Amino acid sequence: THYNYAKFLESIGDIQGAIRNYERSGTHRKQVPCMLFQAGQLADLEAYIHQQNDEKMTQWWGQYQESTHNFDGAVQHYISARDELSLVRVYCFQGNFDAAKDVAKGSSNKAASFHLARQFEAHGDCKEAIQFFSPAGSFSQAVRLAKENGFDDDLVALALRASPENMLDSAEYL
Repeated sequence: THYNYAKFLESIGDIQGAIRNYERSGTHRKQVPCMLFQAGQLADLEAYIHQQNDEKMTQWWGQYQESTHNFDGAVQHYISARDELSLVRVYCFQGNFDAAKDVAKGSSNKAASFHLARQFEAHGDCKEAIQFFSPAGSFSQAVRLAKENGFDDDLVALALRASPENMLDSAEYL
């Protein structure tokens, strides 16, 4: 009932009434941003998101900021939302690998470490890539890089933590 009433209020332009009823219906996380965005009320939308102090909404606003190339705003919102993968992604895009490393090292987010490792690999920094494939749990990637680059010391350490298949593969290589 509250949802339908909110839709009606939205259709007649009663934005504040619609917001109250979307909140009562429990659909405000999706409906209010949609409504305010479609109405072009971006300042009101940002204020609403900050008022709600909701991680998912803050993350969404960070994604919006990123899509409009406001990377500083995106970073602030990703920090608030504790979205480490997105932080690492934006820092890598900006070429700020030191900040990305700090986030990945202080995080248990395997996807953030994996993304950073892939970025280091793409930039030819295989030692750094290996360092971040390991906490990502991607030992096969780390073993592959160590073999391709002749990092035998790293390979031995990685093989001891890798799957039995990677252990055998490393032993055959060595």
